[in-house]
Amino acid sequence: MASMRPAPADTLAGMLHRGRGRGAVLATTDPHSADLVHDCVAHDYRWDWQVDSRTVYLARLVRDLALPPHPITALLRDSTDDQATLTVASLLVALGSAGSREAVTAVRDYVRDGPHWIDVLETAAAEWPHAWWDDLAATARHRLTPDDRRSLLWRSDPWLTWARQHAWATRPDTDRAHGRPDPHRDRPTGELLALLLDRDLPPAAKTRALFEITRRGPEPALLDLAEHLVLDTPVRRPVPGLGRALRALGPRAADHARRWSADPDHPLRLIATRVLATHGDHRDVELMLHTLERPPGDDWCGYDVAATGLARLPGSTAAHRAVPILERLWSDTPHSYERAAYLGALVALSPVRPDHLLIEGLWDCEEDVRAFAAARAPLTRETRARLRELADDPIETTTVRAAAADRLT
Repeated sequence: MASMRPAPADTLAGMLHRGRGRGAVLATTDPHSADLVHDCVAHDYRWDWQVDSRTVYLARLVRDLALPPHPITALLRDSTDDQATLTVASLLVALGSAGSREAVTAVRDYVRDGPHWIDVLETAAAEWPHAWWDDLAATARHRLTPDDRRSLLWRSDPWLTWARQHAWATRPDTDRAHGRPDPHRDRPTGELLALLLDRDLPPAAKTRALFEITRRGPEPALLDLAEHLVLDTPVRRPVPGLGRALRALGPRAADHARRWSADPDHPLRLIATRVLATHGDHRDVELMLHTLERPPGDDWCGYDVAATGLARLPGSTAAHRAVPILERLWSDTPHSYERAAYLGALVALSPVRPDHLLIEGLWDCEEDVRAFAAARAPLTRETRARLRELADDPIETTTVRAAAADRLT
């Protein structure tokens, strides 16, 4: 499945590529929408497949437009990598939940002879009733290789269920799944902090030391060490885990974050923005606005952080300057994961409540947007009907079904 650039944001194709609710509504009346939906299934228009959601959105469109499932089942067989396979399999699993027997058969057949069968099986087991996959245990036992057994995490179904029924499905005692004891677990915090300053220590080892320090609780000494924990690479970036460790310090990190954020090229600037978005005050509004105003270019990430920070400061006159920027981002961004933050900030900052976006959000591709909109959209005949659909839809997530049901009662 190729990753594609989305069409212009004001076209139906562009709306569907971005997973916008308005696109889903317009598709129900457009004669060319079937081809557009098939294109969205066959090509990945997400900015980041790891966080941007499309499964529920596309499955619902396929079902509601009564599109035949066999082109999608063919895509499952034609997928050449594990990520593309998992994307199509997730869609088929959702369609199976909605009653498509052809989708269920395609997924089960793939488990029997497809190359990426473990990912597909785990996806189905996470969503389907036990009876739909339990009889595949013999297939799984036959197909598991020694390498598969060593790499499996064994923390989810079907493995958890089968481990209670079959000896072969128990987690191996001596494989990599157990992992090795953490060499830092028993070292004093002072020694771990000293390790972080060792220029010859590999980044992975520093990350493990940071994880152990953070596990023990917030460590203020990291604030003075942070600028030494930047990897000397062509694009200077912090050691993985540093952001989490600094955010754990809460308001104590704010003054350092303000100093780092003052330099637009500082390698800790993004971490600083995240700290101030959560723990800053009105002194930091201009930083958040500057982040929102940054031209996206090839990087659409980070706008949600600034939006969240501004939403915490609704009384600021300056923060109201963000409203037209947030409205543009809502329409333009291909990074749908961030739209929930935009909507929350618009509700907090707009002088006029953005009811039209809350209504549109009931059809959005992102679970967080749909749940937020379900709790706040104006109650009209149209929105009540949509809430009833969300509450009863087997394709929908548990969180959104509950939010819709709560709102109706």
